[in-house]
Amino acid sequence: MEVLQDMGMTNEQWYADLRNQLEDWEDVRELVQQTPDSPEKELALKKIDRTMKRLRENLEK
Repeated sequence: MEVLQDMGMTNEQWYADLRNQLEDWEDVRELVQQTPDSPEKELALKKIDRTMKRLRENLEK
């Protein structure tokens, strides 16, 4: 019987993933900023900013 071992991520992989996510959200934020003003745009920007803040906080740990 073959035993599979869950290796998980290294710290370096985890931080690299967070940086990649942050870059993606920065791109999304730029796209949203180019759309006409609307209540939905403001809500989207608020949620994007909150997500980016959380990613930055985790990168600082």
